[in-house]
Amino acid sequence: AWGPLFNKTSRPRDDDETVESLWSDWDIPRRMMQVALWIKEKNEETGEWESTFWKMLEESKCSEVIFTENTAPDREIWDEKGGLIKKGAAEIAERDQDHVPEVKVLTTLGMFAVPVTAETTVGEIRQKVQEWKPEYSLEQIELVCKDKDAWGPLFNKTSRPRDDDETVESLWSDWDIPRRMMQVALWIKEKNEETGEWESTFWKMLEESKCDDWSFQGHTI
Repeated sequence: AWGPLFNKTSRPRDDDETVESLWSDWDIPRRMMQVALWIKEKNEETGEWESTFWKMLEESKCSEVIFTENTAPDREIWDEKGGLIKKGAAEIAERDQDHVPEVKVLTTLGMFAVPVTAETTVGEIRQKVQEWKPEYSLEQIELVCKDKDAWGPLFNKTSRPRDDDETVESLWSDWDIPRRMMQVALWIKEKNEETGEWESTFWKMLEESKCDDWSFQGHTI
């Protein structure tokens, strides 16, 4: 599922679903299947664990997005690989004229979109995230993404917290092309009780996971 079907079919997967049932190119080198980790929260009244994914959808009231249902109209526009087919192309082209480039900030509660230009810096995006999440100080917020045009094994190897002076154009080749998406992950720093300084939870995660085979921007664990 690509194009509009990406969102419409996204949902928590069942335990008996297999890699092959979800991923056509599972055995092809330099292809990557991604899943997002969501943590359920306990309902204080019932004591049951409830999905934060479905809760996010309900709270966001995404009336224009339908998940797992009514996907037939999009099949008239997109092929199975996400390519645009002739029927409906005019409608899509007209919609693309109003395209506004955005960076998607990934969190455990969904995505936050920040409109950008080529010159928009990571520092400016962090400020927008802080306005969206004022419970965190600007100093706590770090945004993690890969290097420009890095895919396959390079996706992990180049992923790191980005510097404030890096720009959208320096990290994303297709920043101004409709239906392309740049994603960054939001990580929240934690305070070191001994030093009082904010420390990166991203680098802490790498250190604790002891990924011997991964080298991140010169930081080999």
